Amino acid sequence: MTVLATIILIAGIANVILGLLPLFKNPKEKLNLWFSFFCFIFAFWIFSNFLLIIIPSAFWLKSTYAFGILSAISSIFWIWKICGKKITKIKFFIVSGLSVAMVALCYLKIIVPKLLPNEFSQAYAGSYELQGNQLFFIFYFAFLVAAFAYMTASLVSGYRHSANEIQKKQIGYILVGLSLTMASSVIGNIIFPLMNLYRLTPIFDSPSSLFFTIFSIIAISRYRLFGIRVILTEILVIAMGALLLSLPFLMASLYFIILTSVIFALFCLFGFLLIRSAIKESHYKDMLEKEVVSRTDELRVAKNVAETRAGEAEKAKNLAEQRMQEINKRKEDLERFYKLTVGRELKMVELKKKVNELKGGL
Repeated sequence: MTVLATIILIAGIANVILGLLPLFKNPKEKLNLWFSFFCFIFAFWIFSNFLLIIIPSAFWLKSTYAFGILSAISSIFWIWKICGKKITKIKFFIVSGLSVAMVALCYLKIIVPKLLPNEFSQAYAGSYELQGNQLFFIFYFAFLVAAFAYMTASLVSGYRHSANEIQKKQIGYILVGLSLTMASSVIGNIIFPLMNLYRLTPIFDSPSSLFFTIFSIIAISRYRLFGIRVILTEILVIAMGALLLSLPFLMASLYFIILTSVIFALFCLFGFLLIRSAIKESHYKDMLEKEVVSRTDELRVAKNVAETRAGEAEKAKNLAEQRMQEINKRKEDLERFYKLTVGRELKMVELKKKVNELKGGL
């Protein structure tokens, strides 16, 4: 198996594993199911590229284009889901119908002449140049360009109109992944063929899906279905494990085959321990975060109660001061009234005395 085939095989296995991870974490979540479907379709497309190198034939050449269409369609469904758009029956049947029609055209309309096995990789990158395919591939690439333009527009629209900051970051991650995938595809399918570097096309074409997949799985982690540190650890271990798994098949001598197999086995053991440790740490962190949230809520409730009681006490104090002012004012009014009343009575008594004295004198 060549180095090129090994790279493509590792990319396909990585897509399958990345698609399985969300199912292991939370298989009931619809977002996880759509992501896994998206990863598996991309994996089928990559494996068709791998088989085109291992078993060169017209069938696998056509399959690469057919699964390329299905990968674009699955990406549209995934983007709808991550942007929160409802996938209605009408949308589903229209998009699915287009994909079925395009897949059928790939198998029926692509004309593959008799080629040598080493010529199929060049045919994959330059099928447009094959006689009789020009019109079909103009339509084919126009369909893909329209699909990528629609996906980009949907992500940009979702990013601009999203009121949720977390969702904005999620869409931003996927937009970056889609941009890197498109850039890699353009390099592999347009620039390299123009430079007659047909052999390099599969290197940039098939593994380009990993950009989209990895950034999508980072976006999923923002929903906290599983911790980002755990998933990054798993991705690293799985990628290294896939690389080490391919090494025994590339060795020429039995000694190196055994040595690389032992290294792979040891890596699997330590990788398993590393992932388990990361999962435990993530669970412990989640427990601490829940405890912090719980304590924060308790403190918030206690603070609200204290503020309420302080408000009631302040209100009672103000009411008491107001009553005291009313009492003092009433007291002053009574004292004033008392002085006026008593003073008048005293004057009346004095007047009566004077009247009596005058009567006595007369």
